[in-house]
Amino acid sequence: MNNWEKIKQNPEKLKNMVNELGTRETGERFDVSKCTVNDWLKKFGFKYNFDSQKWEKDGDVEKEQKEMGKFEKYLNEISTRNIDIQLKEDTYIIRKDDEKVEVDKDRLEDLYYNYCELNLSQEETALNNDMIKDDFKLIKSAFDIIHDSLPLTDEEILNNSAEDNIKKILKNKKRKIKEKKPIEELRYLRNIAEKYYEKHYFADKIIEEIDIIKLDYKPPNIHLDKRDMDMLITLADLHTGKEVLSSKVIGVEKDYNKDTLKKRMDTYRDRIIDRIKLFKPEKLYITSMGDIADNPLSNTYPNQIYHQDLTGEEQILECADIIAEFIMDIRHYHDDIKYTALPGNHTDSRMNVDILISGIVEKMLSNQDIEFDVVNQMYKVQKIRDNNFIFAHGEHIRNGTNTQENDILNIIYALGLKNGNNYVVTAHKHHEESNEGVNYEHIKLPSIVGSDGYSANQLNVSVKRPAQMYFTIDSGETGKFKVYFD
Repeated sequence: MNNWEKIKQNPEKLKNMVNELGTRETGERFDVSKCTVNDWLKKFGFKYNFDSQKWEKDGDVEKEQKEMGKFEKYLNEISTRNIDIQLKEDTYIIRKDDEKVEVDKDRLEDLYYNYCELNLSQEETALNNDMIKDDFKLIKSAFDIIHDSLPLTDEEILNNSAEDNIKKILKNKKRKIKEKKPIEELRYLRNIAEKYYEKHYFADKIIEEIDIIKLDYKPPNIHLDKRDMDMLITLADLHTGKEVLSSKVIGVEKDYNKDTLKKRMDTYRDRIIDRIKLFKPEKLYITSMGDIADNPLSNTYPNQIYHQDLTGEEQILECADIIAEFIMDIRHYHDDIKYTALPGNHTDSRMNVDILISGIVEKMLSNQDIEFDVVNQMYKVQKIRDNNFIFAHGEHIRNGTNTQENDILNIIYALGLKNGNNYVVTAHKHHEESNEGVNYEHIKLPSIVGSDGYSANQLNVSVKRPAQMYFTIDSGETGKFKVYFD
């Protein structure tokens, strides 16, 4: 008989040794695991007392159990596992080895509801209840919670009547119907974002293979007496390559084509430069809001090619030249610029042409000391002063008053910005509009094109003047400015 066989036949000696050395060191001394030592102590009726931090045998356990309610008995039974559960007033204290988590009854009910009724993942359940995933995993393990469990706590099942529990389940079902829709919408938005991340690979590959000549230009040394403010310059729906014949669209007085775009971009640039001289901002943020090209493949809508004066690679390179020239003209007057690009919806499903063009521009201007963000993401956040500017092209935000509010709040929640000063800036609709919601202002940007057959007939947008917008931001306010081109 080896030493372990001897010691495990002597409960008091084993208990005293463990209280002196600990279960791990005791196990190592006899070449057995810590769990084996724990199991034998429990077989002898010993329990670990967290207050005294010793293994003890409670001689009054049977008497106490007779006086316990059903749920107290249940807690006492499951506490004999490696997880210890204690109920103090309305709070459960759960311990396992060195881990400890406390959860009150109301929070536990919410965890059951989220995980068992809504069928959320462990990560989503923890996030919804402002706790870390590891804490929820310990709670889940302590109470044997699985997705197929009833959305009721064990205490409710044991102590409440069957009728009361059925009423609670029906109440949870009604609550689920109300809450499930925005949860599914949030997952939908995340899935779309993941797809955009995958598409960025193809744009990167093409940009690497294109032999782009870097712009050989050195801007002058700039000495601005900068003020405590920044400027945000947006480029919304340029649609390079689009051709609009005024005779074909009701309410449109002037044609739009590649020459019109160039003239309007020059006008916009001149106004921006004037304002840089006037405002003397500390930093410039130039954000391309998507659809800077009209779609070189001409397949956004039927017969699109008949409404374009540039197609294919000619449209891509022309758009890249326009954007690069616009940035560098401004760079001549300011030395701290960040350019951010977002994907639009006038593009091939496999690779976003807006990101491709912006990647070409980044390569052209790589030696010009300009910061670029051309990663293919549907939503981008720029912290300017004390404000969060959330940029999106906007095609996935619905039009209805309630659905639009719901979509925007889902985006803000997904980005973890629900408590900030948020400006949600979108394009896509070709007309300017601003409205406020809960902790945010939604700003829709106008298009440099103005109205055209697609926006009027497909997007159902009324005729609006061609324009672009820029903003001034200081610690106290945000100024909105619009430049018209008609």
